[in-house]
Amino acid sequence: MLNSPNNQHRLATLHRRWEESLARTGHGAASCARHGLDPVVLLVGLATKLQGSKSMKVADHFYIYLWNNPRENNCNTIFIDGKVPLLIDPGHLHRVEDLSNRMIQDGVDPTKVRVVICTHVHPDHFGGAAAFKHAKIAISREEERFVEEVAAPMYAKQGAKMPEYKIDFDLTDGDLTLGKHEFQILLTPGHSPGGVSIYWPRYKTLFPWDVVFSQSIGRVDLPGGDIKALKESVERLADLNVDLVVPGHGPAIQGADSVRSNFDFIKKAFFTAV
Repeated sequence: MLNSPNNQHRLATLHRRWEESLARTGHGAASCARHGLDPVVLLVGLATKLQGSKSMKVADHFYIYLWNNPRENNCNTIFIDGKVPLLIDPGHLHRVEDLSNRMIQDGVDPTKVRVVICTHVHPDHFGGAAAFKHAKIAISREEERFVEEVAAPMYAKQGAKMPEYKIDFDLTDGDLTLGKHEFQILLTPGHSPGGVSIYWPRYKTLFPWDVVFSQSIGRVDLPGGDIKALKESVERLADLNVDLVVPGHGPAIQGADSVRSNFDFIKKAFFTAV
């Protein structure tokens, strides 16, 4: 049960460990302000170490939903609250109920979402957008063409029906402002021809969808995949000033040194001969 004593105990344990960690290291709120450190990033780093934690309230307006059980959902999801509540990659359509339950558990009303950004149109990222009929849906124009020409047959090949969808506005390379939140949209093809990554300078946080993971990269053997384009996308993302990476699947990568090491590993392991 979502509000079971076990879940409440885990949440209390997370907050207690966070507070203890801040106290031990002198990274309380006042100390963080003095030293230019962000306790939010410290919380993410601690939360990712808790086995089984799937939802994390990083700040009053910033939630991360990491999924490690495909029977609940597949891709990681981001919710950012504000004047224009934003959801990034809702996952499979038939798993939206699980996402909604997690959001409700966090005190978030899923019906308040006003914009849904889908980083690309593979079913495990894009399918759930159809459930948010009250929200505006955004993908890149390149990816919209991919939907029209390739994605529908791809759904059929997997034995799935292409969900009804609407695209309200196209994402382009450059700045995107939603309420008070300012993001950078980066076209990063390779795994899919029109996929986008999202960079949030305020938190030095990168959502690279399926371009990079922890010590791995996205598949290029699916329709529209391109290893050379993926290499260029990785190189572009590696140039950003990032403290936190939340990929489309798998664990988050926290800390500038860890992020840099991950990019270095990926370049050597996958692109030396490209």
